Amino acid sequence: MGQAAGAAKYQGREFHDSPEQREHDAARFKGFSEDGWSVVDVWDDDVNSDTGRYALVLRTANALGHPRAALNLSEIHPQFFSARMLELAEIRARRLRARAKAA
Repeated sequence: MGQAAGAAKYQGREFHDSPEQREHDAARFKGFSEDGWSVVDVWDDDVNSDTGRYALVLRTANALGHPRAALNLSEIHPQFFSARMLELAEIRARRLRARAKAA
């Protein structure tokens, strides 16, 4: 049995949060699905916390048919971002939340 084909697509809120863009993305992703691909939407909340990363790993594994028992969920901490990049991401997330509250 071959492995499932999959893609993770980062959905930046500034470009993918409007109803129109989400509708466009859904139509595009439907095409991938029809070609046998699993597409997992990845939002900033999915990568900016251990809880979010944990859920993202489970969602992605599920989409690909990968058994949960084969995952090492104790190692979901980011290893590809510097501490400064994580700090900047948190600052940006706070600004976005403040803007959303003000709107």
